[in-house]
Parts: sequence; C-alpha cells; structure tokens
Amino acid sequence: MASKTKIRPEQLRKARKLLQDLPERENGKTRPEAAEFLENDFRKAFKKGYSPKELSLLLKNAEIIIPAYLIQKFLSKTADAPPVQKQKKL
Repeated sequence: MASKTKIRPEQLRKARKLLQDLPERENGKTRPEAAEFLENDFRKAFKKGYSPKELSLLLKNAEIIIPAYLIQKFLSKTADAPPVQKQKKL
C-alpha cells in the first residue's frame, strides 16, 4: 500500500510561484504552417512578378527556409501560378 505523502503549504506556495512565473513559450511554426500563414503575401508577391523560386531565395537570404514547391502549393490554389521547374544539373 502506497504511503500518502503530504506536500507542505510552503512547498505549494513555491510551486504556485514557480508556475506563475513561467515565461511564455516560443511556439514556432512548421514550414507548411509558415507557408500557410504567408499565403496572402505570396500571392501579392506573385502578382508583382516574383516566382516561387525567387520568393524562396529571398526568404532563404533572410534565414527563413520555405522551399519553392511549398510556396507553389499555396499559389496553385488560385491557378495563376506557373509550375515550379527544377534546374537541370550540367
């Protein structure tokens, strides 16, 4: 039979303070979630003449990795976007 361990009131106060003082947790987004979040911005950039590959490179230069195929996925919902073409290796 398990013994009933009691937690003292000062321990409970300490636990409450500890939990209340926790900082907000950083909740990053996955690449698909980030692409969905930026979908309207991708569409606007596309209308300005940027391709999914160019947008992907712009983001990569800002240390934000969202592949061109993922950007294309959100642009293709409008059927305005041309398909992403892979470069052939020489």
